Amino acid sequence: MGHVFVFKLPDVGYQTPFDSFSVDAQGKFYAWELKQTTTESLPFISVVPHQITALEIVKGSVVIRYPQFFCLIPIDIFIQESKRSKRRSLTSERAKEIATLVVKI
Repeated sequence: MGHVFVFKLPDVGYQTPFDSFSVDAQGKFYAWELKQTTTESLPFISVVPHQITALEIVKGSVVIRYPQFFCLIPIDIFIQESKRSKRRSLTSERAKEIATLVVKI
């Protein structure tokens, strides 16, 4: 994959590790949409249509901070889950199951 160069925005608390765009050695860009919840679920509607569209274009991910962990979920998986789920929100347990990365905090 080569090296990854990260361009971070000014420090805004927990966002610093994720609130960035990255580009790898081949020039591919990566983007994240950050969401946070103080409960054990996040409403799917928290990621609004224009954010979904932008993430689909660059094949980005949604990063969700739950009380005990962060998780990274590719946008295509997030969309699929929102359409298939009988719930209107993504629980922390289900997020762990579909995430490509989980970081305990």
